[in-house]
Amino acid sequence: MVRGVSAKDVLKLASIGVETYDVLAGVEPVLLKKKLGWTHNKALDVTLHAMALLHNRLYLKEPLQMPGGVIYFYDIETFGSATYLHGALRIDGDSCREERSFLARTPSDEGVAWRQLLDYLAQDEEATVFSWTDFERQHVHRLWDTYGGNNRGWNLIENNLCDQCAFVKRHVVLPTRSYSIKSVAPIFGFNWHTPNPSGKKAEMWYKLWLESGDENVIREIITY
Repeated sequence: MVRGVSAKDVLKLASIGVETYDVLAGVEPVLLKKKLGWTHNKALDVTLHAMALLHNRLYLKEPLQMPGGVIYFYDIETFGSATYLHGALRIDGDSCREERSFLARTPSDEGVAWRQLLDYLAQDEEATVFSWTDFERQHVHRLWDTYGGNNRGWNLIENNLCDQCAFVKRHVVLPTRSYSIKSVAPIFGFNWHTPNPSGKKAEMWYKLWLESGDENVIREIITY
């Protein structure tokens, strides 16, 4: 159940009398370093995650401070090899919050949606752009190489795209089995409008849109 504990680690832990995660939660990391030869980081991560599972709460690994200035939260949806939707949440201070979507109504329009996104990003000289994991990076580079667009917008995303999942892992240990966005978001009070949402479901919806032309389907995708 504990992240970072392999099958071999289970045997090693059992050899020193640690056979359940609630017992592991009470072990000092320094003991794991001494008895098992683990690094400080691994011993700390494993014991903190056991504690998080046991007490159903999060633990800070190091002080958490969000970057200042403008922050974007950025997500894409794909259909096969095409990127058909860009979602951007722009936050500037405590009072300015804007959600925007840039949709390719057909896969052949992905360049149009991409250039619209870059034009939107070009409003800011500096910003942090968070995406969950590094999945988006390969796609934005392909889109830029294929379609080009607003240089200022491209420089903003290319130079400032950050892996938000890695950011969370570095600072916080959560009572979840994984760091997938669907597991992490509810811990912070966020839930989806769509029941059992997934990227595969969004791809299925887009296929349905292409076949039916039903605007309700497009609205459902953008809401998701």
